[in-house]
Amino acid sequence: MDNRGTNAFLTGSTEDGRLVLTGTAPSRHGSALDVRVTSTRKGDDRFEQRWERTPDGGATWHRLLVATYRRK
Repeated sequence: MDNRGTNAFLTGSTEDGRLVLTGTAPSRHGSALDVRVTSTRKGDDRFEQRWERTPDGGATWHRLLVATYRRK
């Protein structure tokens, strides 16, 4: 659930040291998007999270968001 109360339903596993989750998330237009979320460690105190969507069942992916999180 994000900060607006939107639910994304994801499952996945680790691949090459990254956490890769796939599933669906609602779009702004009410339909579901097929999404992939990849979390990659970028040192001891931070990681990058990349959200992508696919319009064609995973043949191509388009970036939605890239965020870097740091420990306080």
